Amino acid sequence: MKPNLSTLTDTELRLRFEALCLEQEKWIDPENTRKYSKLFFDIKDVVDELRGRPGDARHVLIPYLHHPNWQVRVVTGQYVYALAPEEARPVLQWFRTSGHGYYQLEAGMFLSGIETGDFYPT
Repeated sequence: MKPNLSTLTDTELRLRFEALCLEQEKWIDPENTRKYSKLFFDIKDVVDELRGRPGDARHVLIPYLHHPNWQVRVVTGQYVYALAPEEARPVLQWFRTSGHGYYQLEAGMFLSGIETGDFYPT
């Protein structure tokens, strides 16, 4: 059963975001995307809850741009880019040029979308 995210504090949502990203990393598998996709939407729900709070509480995620886990960092970069592009862009750019398959693809597609005007982070 999904928790009622509106009852969680910003800190609890931040920790939930981290836990979901760490779990999602275990399911990076092009042969089986079902669990990964479910976790994608669970992460999005947490981010949407933070975004909807007064002052846009996604700022609590910004420290995760320096998280030791790459999955947490790349997902954070995508979700906080609209709030902190000066901090998120170098992280995503590093992944884009890193040569590390999945992470390179994720960051590269995100940044390319912004650069071509096909995507506007909100």
